Amino acid sequence: MMIKSKHSIKAAFTLIEMLVVMALMALMIGVGVSSFYGMGEGSALTGAVNEFQAAMVYARQQAILQRSDIRVFFDKDSNTGWSYEVWTQTNGNGRVSSNGYKIGSTSYIHNSVALGFSSGNTVDFNQLGQSSSGSGNNQTIDIGFDKDDNGSVDPTTKYTITIFSLTGLTKVE
Repeated sequence: MMIKSKHSIKAAFTLIEMLVVMALMALMIGVGVSSFYGMGEGSALTGAVNEFQAAMVYARQQAILQRSDIRVFFDKDSNTGWSYEVWTQTNGNGRVSSNGYKIGSTSYIHNSVALGFSSGNTVDFNQLGQSSSGSGNNQTIDIGFDKDDNGSVDPTTKYTITIFSLTGLTKVE
């Protein structure tokens, strides 16, 4: 025969334990959401850097294949952000000649990304694939977010792309 105790023991959580668990869950969700937000922002910037590099490689290849001067024009629009076009047949003074034509279509860089050029808003390649920014020096372009909406690259999100004048190749830092 079993003897029943006057006090039955029930397993349960106390209110304090429940609040601690809920606070930890809220903290983990907050950290997770903020990291997802940062990943999306970082993806946009990485995508813009990759697209910029691809445009430089394409323009350089076209210059070599067509044995012609090629110019990449960059333009900033207040609604769509930065766009670029690749043109052939420059006339030596940096302008597209009357028989020059656009290769492909206008491409757009993510509208939250800003560009900062060391000299002008163009990148030129000669028929040897060399870059000529006008001065014979390497050309640098900063790519990053425009967090202040003032048109300049935020230094905390900046990548610097160097286009070497002798080879036309690019380097990202």
